[in-house]
Parts: sequence; C-alpha cells; structure tokens
Amino acid sequence: MNPDIPLYEQIARSIEARIISGELPVGANLESEATMMAQFEVSRATVRQALARLETKGLIHRSRGVPTTVARRTIVRPTEFHSLFEDLVGPGVEIDTKVLVFEYIPCSREIRRLCREFSVGEPLAHFRRLCLVNSTPIAVFETWMRESLVTFTKPDLEKRSLYQLITESGVQMVRAHQELGARRCTAEEAELLDSEEGAPVLTMTRSSYDENDELVDFGIHVHHADRHVFTQDLVRRHPQ
Repeated sequence: MNPDIPLYEQIARSIEARIISGELPVGANLESEATMMAQFEVSRATVRQALARLETKGLIHRSRGVPTTVARRTIVRPTEFHSLFEDLVGPGVEIDTKVLVFEYIPCSREIRRLCREFSVGEPLAHFRRLCLVNSTPIAVFETWMRESLVTFTKPDLEKRSLYQLITESGVQMVRAHQELGARRCTAEEAELLDSEEGAPVLTMTRSSYDENDELVDFGIHVHHADRHVFTQDLVRRHPQ
C-alpha cells in the first residue's frame, strides 16, 4: 500500500483496474465486504468508501441485500471538439464500428432542412454507423458530407474514425457547432442500441468546419442515455 494515497482510493483503483482489464466483466459480482476487509486488511468503513468511489464513477451497481455487480461502462465525454473514438481510446477499451449505410446521394429537401449549408441536388456522401465499446452498442452516427471530400472507402470507415480519415485527406477541421438534446428513441434506434422503443436517448447535432470556415460534415448522433455523460467547465464572468 502507498502511504501517500488514502486506503479507500487504492482499493478502488485496484478494483477499477480489474474491471477495465476485463477480469471483472459487466454483470460480474464483486467480493463481499467481509472478503475485501480480510483481503486488504482494512475496516468495513474503508471498503464502503472504496465502493462508493466506484459507484460514483459508474463502474458498479450497489443495492441493499444483493451482491455488488460491475455496471455497463458509462462514457464520460468533455464537450470539446473530439470524435468519440478520440475520447475513448485507452487501455481495456475495444472500439468497433459497423457501417450500416455508405452511399452517394443528391441532397434532398429534407436534408437541406436539416443543414442549410447544403444545396438541393448537391452530390453528398451519406454514412450511418453503429459504435460499440467492448461489444456494447453506445451510439448511432448519421453523417452527410460533400462527395468531393470523400477519399476513403467503406472498409476504411469500419477500421478508422471519420475524423482521422478526413484529416489524412488533407482537410484540417478547426471548429464545430453542436447542439445537445434529449428525446425518445425510435424502434429502429432501440434495436440498434439494444434498448427499448421510447427509452430516452441523448442527441448531438454537429456541423464541423475547416480552416477556411467551409462546412466539412454535418452529423446527427444518437447516444444511449444511460451510457453517456457530457461534461462542461463553466466560467462565471463578473462585470468590470
């Protein structure tokens, strides 16, 4: 044990490492409090502090009278200009992308209503992707971009993030405008996200722009509500 780190924090980190590595998969039971007390040679209060820490991070479920279990992973994302892939890359995280739609279409009036920077009839590329983390579906991405910007194939998109592919084509994205919302999921979304029709989902509408302030892509993202947390740092400005 490290004397510079509280005992409960060391215990929490030890259990978290087992969860991230897959040694303790989703749904697995943790040892009882009595077993942990003996294993780590600490008091019940210290064990409960460690479990409370893990519960706060969304790693475990605790209920009175039943064993503590490993929870589904909750994705914590800062509201910065990153792709989901960039936010998730790390040890113990396996990301899989299923490309459901990869097509070239003319811009319809409906798409034009969604994104005013496209023109009706303009050639567009349209992608729909399902993102899974450690085999768990967490989000559906719907993206439109000008056909002339697409230099990659469907197999490329299944192996790499869209932003990586765009950047490697020579386009530098420097800013984005996005709106976060919530609604009930459709039957199709529920099937893809392993959820129920009408269950809450988080939505993100994002327009990305290059260094010349030209639109690069427009996307509508649907996130499993109980597997995502978006964080923001707020600054209060005081009048001079």
